[in-house]
Amino acid sequence: MKRLFTTFLVIIASGAGSLANEPSQKLLALSEQDRHKALADQVRRSGEECDVVIRSLLRHGAEGEPGFWNVGCRNQMSYWVIFTERGDRALVLNCEASKEFSEKLAEDARRAGQSPGPITECWK
Repeated sequence: MKRLFTTFLVIIASGAGSLANEPSQKLLALSEQDRHKALADQVRRSGEECDVVIRSLLRHGAEGEPGFWNVGCRNQMSYWVIFTERGDRALVLNCEASKEFSEKLAEDARRAGQSPGPITECWK
């Protein structure tokens, strides 16, 4: 337990281990209502359908890495909204596309002798 606590302090002191990249930090700073509106706007800008976001969750996105948001819409559609560190534009994948993408990433990782990436299936 002491070793775990010491490791935690080292991470904090070094400034490493940021919880989110800059675009995701901005979204996290918003109220839930404003965050959902911003995510719905990103989904619609990509040409996908989302009437109103009813749930969102940052699944991955440490500083310097893409931010992976899982977004669920009232119209029963679910998406991954992925922000790069620049954050000027998001990649939006619908549930079916993200499942195929996740399977391809997992296959590529296994071939390279690595563990699969952070993407999982969309929530239902």
